[in-house]
Amino acid sequence: MRNTLATITLVCCFASFAGAQRQILDPSQVVTIQYEHQPLHTILDDLTNRYGLKFSYSREKVVLDVEVTINLIQVPLSRALNRLLGLNGLDYRIIGDQ
Repeated sequence: MRNTLATITLVCCFASFAGAQRQILDPSQVVTIQYEHQPLHTILDDLTNRYGLKFSYSREKVVLDVEVTINLIQVPLSRALNRLLGLNGLDYRIIGDQ
């Protein structure tokens, strides 16, 4: 059964620090995401490790076991997240540095 369109807030924050200052997440940051038949939770975990992103979501509303195949090379982070999450009827928001 196809997952109904669920709007969620994925809170992303850039975990890198310059001295004691927290950097603002840059949606134009260039990323590469290439996954074949991987669970969404695995992809989100990998993006956290590779790009310092953090995701916050309701486990009751978001199905993370769905397998995803995506191949995006050197695209802006915003485009990659739109494509990745849009495949699953999800949405995200960047709020300040989160």
